[in-house]
Amino acid sequence: APYLYGAEVQYFRARGGPERNLPPETVEALWRKLLSRVQEAGMNAVTFYIPWDFHEPVEGVFDFTGTLDRDGDGKADYPSRNLIRFLELVEKAGIRYVMIRPGPYINAEWGPEGFGAIPKWFLDRYPKALAKTISPGKPRTISFGHPLFRGRARRWISALHQNVLRAHLGPNRPIVMLQLDNETNYFWDSIY
Repeated sequence: APYLYGAEVQYFRARGGPERNLPPETVEALWRKLLSRVQEAGMNAVTFYIPWDFHEPVEGVFDFTGTLDRDGDGKADYPSRNLIRFLELVEKAGIRYVMIRPGPYINAEWGPEGFGAIPKWFLDRYPKALAKTISPGKPRTISFGHPLFRGRARRWISALHQNVLRAHLGPNRPIVMLQLDNETNYFWDSIY
């Protein structure tokens, strides 16, 4: 078995600034710089989350190419959604091993309410699928056993697999580990 030596490279955060509509070239240049640092350190692996809410901003609308233009200004809202290109750059950089965490729940200090990367449209549209809380004012989160959540999460993972992951999984391909969910301890508090 290979010795894995790597870094966390969160492509969705590395977007060249906080605003929308940044040029794709700006995002890609930043990704190349980060991956070159991984190479310079002699690393052979990268890990990263894949946030559901970032890639499905509207129910049923997925963006894995960084081309979605919801504000209609003729420019991509977030070129850093181009997960397909990011994985291509990882491979071109000679990084042989990739470990991903696609959720559906990720902590990562990311998400529309607290953590989790559960899309805001889900939290708003499906209140019956939310966990019950004993602490009013706490962020909303999902009930893992609810059929509505399980169905939408299944659709998320399926879309991610069909559009992105399928090309990178299997023998002699870079994705060697996939972790479903991440830190599902609901904000380190017994509130649900």
